[in-house]
Amino acid sequence: MSPRLQRYSPYYLHLLIILFFLTRLVNLTLLPIFSDEAVYVEWAWRMTHVPGLAFHSLQDGKQPLLMWIFGLFQNFFSDPLLASRLVSVLFGSFNLWGIYYLAGDVFNKKTAVVSALLYIFIPFFFFFDRQALMESSLVSVYLLTFIFLLRFYRSPGYLTAAFPGIILGFGFLNKSTPVLFLLALFIIHALYLIRRRSQIVSFTAFTLVTLTCFFLVNIPMLIQPVFWKTLYRTGDYALPLPQLLRFPLITWISNFINHLEILILNFTPVALIAAILGITSLVKNPDFKKRLLVLWITIPLLLYFLTIRHTNDLSFRYLTPFVPLLILPAAYYLSFRFFLTVVALVLPVFFTLQLMFYPVSYFRIKSRLTRYSYIGSYVTGYDTGYQVNALRSYINEVSRDRPIILATAVHTFNPESALAAYYRRYPRVQFAYLDGRLIGEETIGTIDCISSDLPVYFIAKLDDKVNLDKFLEKVTVITNPYNFDYSTIYTLKTNCTGQTVRLNLSGP
Repeated sequence: MSPRLQRYSPYYLHLLIILFFLTRLVNLTLLPIFSDEAVYVEWAWRMTHVPGLAFHSLQDGKQPLLMWIFGLFQNFFSDPLLASRLVSVLFGSFNLWGIYYLAGDVFNKKTAVVSALLYIFIPFFFFFDRQALMESSLVSVYLLTFIFLLRFYRSPGYLTAAFPGIILGFGFLNKSTPVLFLLALFIIHALYLIRRRSQIVSFTAFTLVTLTCFFLVNIPMLIQPVFWKTLYRTGDYALPLPQLLRFPLITWISNFINHLEILILNFTPVALIAAILGITSLVKNPDFKKRLLVLWITIPLLLYFLTIRHTNDLSFRYLTPFVPLLILPAAYYLSFRFFLTVVALVLPVFFTLQLMFYPVSYFRIKSRLTRYSYIGSYVTGYDTGYQVNALRSYINEVSRDRPIILATAVHTFNPESALAAYYRRYPRVQFAYLDGRLIGEETIGTIDCISSDLPVYFIAKLDDKVNLDKFLEKVTVITNPYNFDYSTIYTLKTNCTGQTVRLNLSGP
């Protein structure tokens, strides 16, 4: 960087931070709540406010750390989705710093500025920094592990060996993905020792320290019996060891080709080509930091491609924590080419503006470019946030002048989980579960009518009355303009005679 640019570099960082928060905070909740978000946000409140449920998410094979943080933030904001998405924004702000710091440390300030710009606008990171999901926090784990890995190799010792284990331990308390980061770290150690056999004993001790710290952080979770009962759920997404040992070459090739499609669109073509060219120029570079960077980019990514079971819309999420450091070689290559840098930013900026102001248009454009656009989960499929928003508009209207009871069946995902999260503390609306499975078939057979002190509005997914048909009468059907989903609104039958039971509805 020239002396003139060096003089103004602090201002560049300040402007980058402002730009980051503008792109992350403007219209943060315009894209409605995603079904997985609804589950995590709803669980988060239970896990942090109901005694004995701190590890409730393990029932579904999901680690609890991020949901604890979501639940904490929900204490300070009335909108649970806003509170939880702000957590990802904060992780994203750390990621911006991490990218900027590492680019400056491994390369120079000019590369750091370009790296930060790429991080702000590249769809992988822009999208998940605005979602109440695990990906942004996993990027933090990936970057922070590399920062401490650099420190370890600068000054090998027990303390510097402990920090990667602690970071990866907290990462595993969030999601299983960091296990691949841990394995990549050990592979890098093994490669380092090929020509340094005299250090095998000391590095073995350092590795044991890393592992010990990793497990110590996770002791509270590992002692939960439910963790071991649901550990098999990892196999839903990763290839089991027996299949890996058979070297499933066809699966690997297919996954690589399909993920390349995701990578090209969401890292964007010019930036990806720049990253590949940048890595190529670094492979034979004698600078140890640059060679370590190449290893930390390629080995975790290779492990991901070898272990992922298949490719689908979710792969956009799963791939995200493995690609942030591709930004550094891309920025290094682009930093010498101003015009190409501008070209590289055009498509990311376009996607950013689309998602910020026209999210439906964003998904429609992506659906024309890739099979893995995620449009079904966010817009055109069943159980999207747009159906939740339509229901919220109706509920808010009927509760405007009087208190009501809002009831749903005991289902997870949208709309039930989202409604539970939104209306848990909402004025004039008491959320509760009403489900034939809670009452029991024998009891239902002895009852003719059920009643309540307050008007009850039962929200049925499609028209599923969960064995309560004889107690309910239809009020209306709620739809939304983006898909064929619908929800049927019922209330308790009026003018009902016979054996009547007054409900004591149980909330979540």
